[in-house]
Amino acid sequence: MAPEKQIRAKLRKLAGTAYQRELDQELRGLSAWFTRWEASEVDCFELSDKIHEFHDGAARQLYVMYERLKPNVAVGRAIALGLLSSEETPPVILAKLKDTIELFRDQTEAS
Repeated sequence: MAPEKQIRAKLRKLAGTAYQRELDQELRGLSAWFTRWEASEVDCFELSDKIHEFHDGAARQLYVMYERLKPNVAVGRAIALGLLSSEETPPVILAKLKDTIELFRDQTEAS
């Protein structure tokens, strides 16, 4: 496989990993509602509402974002947010995404 194709393939894989990790974070919040339901702290209707909110909210937003972002942008964002580490990202990709990573870090610090 040509080096550029290898880089694109690795970017797609890293973007998928970032999506999975970000969705995992959101699911942990939803999981807490299941724990509260099992402890009878909330009823089934409130839990159902939270599931619906998650589906129409965080889950949908993440899906749309990762579908629309080019893998290089998604990976740069994920590195800036700490979803992906520089250790798991090949140096050639880190070099290519340096400006993108900095842009997202600047935006994160500004908010």
